[in-house]
Amino acid sequence: MSTLDLSGADLKGFEPVPAGSYPCTVYEASMGEVSGEGVLPAGTPKLMVTFRVTEGEYQNRRFWGNYSIPPADYEKAATLKGMLVRFLTALGYDEKKLVSGKFNLDVEDLVGRECVVTVKVEQKYNAEPGVMTNTITGVKPAGSATGTPAGGLI
Repeated sequence: MSTLDLSGADLKGFEPVPAGSYPCTVYEASMGEVSGEGVLPAGTPKLMVTFRVTEGEYQNRRFWGNYSIPPADYEKAATLKGMLVRFLTALGYDEKKLVSGKFNLDVEDLVGRECVVTVKVEQKYNAEPGVMTNTITGVKPAGSATGTPAGGLI
């Protein structure tokens, strides 16, 4: 085995960042489908978004969010569609165009758009107790207030 130079390695790992609001850009965006393990029917389209923190102590850290596009007859369709409209509005899209019924989303156009992502820290789903993760609680327009509240909880 050859000698490895691991000096300068980042040992912070992937612990969640403190709850708060962080300036971000959309780093990646793609369309996928709900697997059927939850309450939405398998095959329901979803927008999958990776956000990248752009400045501060947590620069380059990532957050992941999904926005489902439910069938019209789904009980909570209006709520899920509202989440997607609020997200796209925060990225600078015109709300009237979004709700016109004729909006064509170019997923590639999302990449690079600036925003502020608010996250909380909670128990990671299907993980052993004490394994924590960040969960997105909201996306606001770029320039919105950022930071962590006193006590670190949102």
